[in-house]
Amino acid sequence: MADLRLVVAVAENGVIGADGDLPWRLPDELKHFRRITMGHIVLMGRKTYESLPKALDGRQMWVLSRQPRESAGGVQWFADLDTAIRAAGPQPVFVIGGASLYGACREQARVIHLTHVHASLAGDTYFDALEPEHWQQVSCERHEADSRHEHAFSMCEYQRR
Repeated sequence: MADLRLVVAVAENGVIGADGDLPWRLPDELKHFRRITMGHIVLMGRKTYESLPKALDGRQMWVLSRQPRESAGGVQWFADLDTAIRAAGPQPVFVIGGASLYGACREQARVIHLTHVHASLAGDTYFDALEPEHWQQVSCERHEADSRHEHAFSMCEYQRR
C-alpha cells in the first residue's frame, strides 16, 4: 500500500483555490512544498496539472484523469486512483490537489502537510477541516506576514491517530 501524504494550504474559511489558482503568494510556503516533495511522486488531478506554470523538477509527476493521456515528458497519467496507488508500492506519494482528489485520498492518507493561511479569502475550491479525533499535530512553524508574504501562515504536519 502506498504511503499517501496530502499537501495543502488552506485559508481560515477552508478556501484552497480561486479560479484555478492559489488565492495567495507565499514564497516561503512554496519553498517548504518543494523541500518536502523533492525526489518523490506528486499525484494531482488534471486541473491541478494544467494550472501549473511548468513541470515540477526533481519529482515524478503523476496525473489522475478520467481521460488519461499517453505518459510522456516525465508525466505519468492514470485513469483511476487504485492503479496509481498500486504503481507506487510502498513509496511516499504526495497528493497535491485538487479538492476531489484530496477527498478521495483523505481516508487512506497517513500524513497531512497542512499550511494554515491566517486569513479568510474569496475562492471557489475548499478543503474540509481536519477531524481532531483522526489527526494529531506533530509539528508547526508560524511565519508572520512581511514584505514578501501578504498573510501570516503556519506550516504544520498532522499524522493519523
